[in-house]
Amino acid sequence: MDANGYDKLQFGEGITKEDVSLYQDKLHIYLEVLKTGDKVRFDRSDDSREIAIDRVDFSDGPQLSQQDLMGANVVDTVDYWQVLS
Repeated sequence: MDANGYDKLQFGEGITKEDVSLYQDKLHIYLEVLKTGDKVRFDRSDDSREIAIDRVDFSDGPQLSQQDLMGANVVDTVDYWQVLS
């Protein structure tokens, strides 16, 4: 991560957009790799309108922008987590 620049997360070979789920709570957004259960956590800013990442890239080409991550629709609720699409 670059404190003054453009920050992106690049998933390696074999991890596609379909292999990842998104979750959120009040302070964080999480990307979970379904095959392994590994998670990446992005902190929200104090006003919850931004997170500390600009883009997520997948090995097969698709991308998620910060707006995609922040604007995902809630499709289900699991305990206090919210599952996003």
